Amino acid sequence: DKHLEGRQWMVGDAPTIADLSMAGYMFYSDETGIDFKAYPGLFAWIGRVAALLGYTRQASFTRWFVAHFGMTPRAWRDAQTP
Repeated sequence: DKHLEGRQWMVGDAPTIADLSMAGYMFYSDETGIDFKAYPGLFAWIGRVAALLGYTRQASFTRWFVAHFGMTPRAWRDAQTP
């Protein structure tokens, strides 16, 4: 979470292979034991990666997102828009 302070992506100003390679692990929080609610930077980042990959349109990802974050990816995106 500290690594993401003041940045949108893991490396640089745009998404890179670093974001994509790490995302696979983040989508399985049940197996990794990560409580994303405790890490707001990671929570925001995973939402950006999900939107980038088009996961916001997949029902299975939406169910996972709601189960872990209590809102749909769209609601998360809307909450991020000023």
